[in-house]
Amino acid sequence: MGMKNHPTSGLLRPLLYLDIDGTLLRRRTGIAGLRDAYEVDPDAHRFLTWAVEHFDCRWLSTRTHAGDADGARRAFRHALGVSTLPEEWAGVFRLIAAVAWSTSKIEAIDLDHSAGWFWIDDAPGAADIAALSALNVEDHLIRINDRDQRPLMRVKAVLVHGCIGTPSVLS
Repeated sequence: MGMKNHPTSGLLRPLLYLDIDGTLLRRRTGIAGLRDAYEVDPDAHRFLTWAVEHFDCRWLSTRTHAGDADGARRAFRHALGVSTLPEEWAGVFRLIAAVAWSTSKIEAIDLDHSAGWFWIDDAPGAADIAALSALNVEDHLIRINDRDQRPLMRVKAVLVHGCIGTPSVLS
């Protein structure tokens, strides 16, 4: 799934499910309610570069719900104001697969992945939260608030702490 050229592709790594809007793309101030009213979080590239080095990353977003990463690329191109993703972004995106889901994002999460998993989202659905709670895995959901100061660096710290004992994440 896009990982064949990754330096640690032979290792089983934790899965990291990534929402896009409100997490990696934050809402532009003064514009509300528009799907494309986003700008790239200043730490997004640094975070994604770190994440693909340590996790098997998957898009889990309404923009990619059909299992196609084109929506992610389109969202970032629009937020960056470019017609083609710059190579530093495109290279990271090649390492992130999209997962398909229809009514619940939980459908796409491999809850039994032996190396573990985490899900980053700003607005998980109530049914998804209830399902995680019923399975006693709600601590795998990392909620993000794009209005916080440097939210992706907080998420990185949570992930490093949550993966203690997973050598590939601690380096």
